[in-house]
Amino acid sequence: MDMLRSKQDEDIRKRDEAQLYGMQQQLDELRRQLKENLARQQWFEELYRQGEGKVTQVQMAQDRLAADVAQTLQARQIDEGRIKAQLSDLAQRVEGPDKHIRE
Repeated sequence: MDMLRSKQDEDIRKRDEAQLYGMQQQLDELRRQLKENLARQQWFEELYRQGEGKVTQVQMAQDRLAADVAQTLQARQIDEGRIKAQLSDLAQRVEGPDKHIRE
């Protein structure tokens, strides 16, 4: 009876060891997956930061372009005003001698 008990105890011990080994394997696999996921997360965070930097650059370029366009439009309006004034002055000069002749 003692041998039977000893055999059962040995079988239980072997089963427990096998179970413990399996759990250790699972734990090692989970650690590996966690490490892989953390590396992937860091990679995605870096991509996100790079994307944010590029978006900021594009926004700044867009702001500069808008300012340049506004400045160009303002310069054109000023030039247009000057040209209109010059045309008006020239028109008056052209019509001036004609008025003197009629009078």
